[in-house]
Amino acid sequence: MVRSWPLKWIESDEVLCREAAPLKAARKVSLADAFVAATALLHRATLVHKDPQFMAIDRLPQETLPFKG
Repeated sequence: MVRSWPLKWIESDEVLCREAAPLKAARKVSLADAFVAATALLHRATLVHKDPQFMAIDRLPQETLPFKG
């Protein structure tokens, strides 16, 4: 069912790993978050999230969602 959604599947490759590695090394983000941020950077996308860890990545265009009150 998920494959029927209008999504672009992105596989991990050497380019993505090279982008994610310095993000993980220089900032307090999880490995998964480093790959998410690297994917957004490589695809010149705005990252929509509600995870405060991403705020440490200043060169990443971001849209922060509100937390539930």
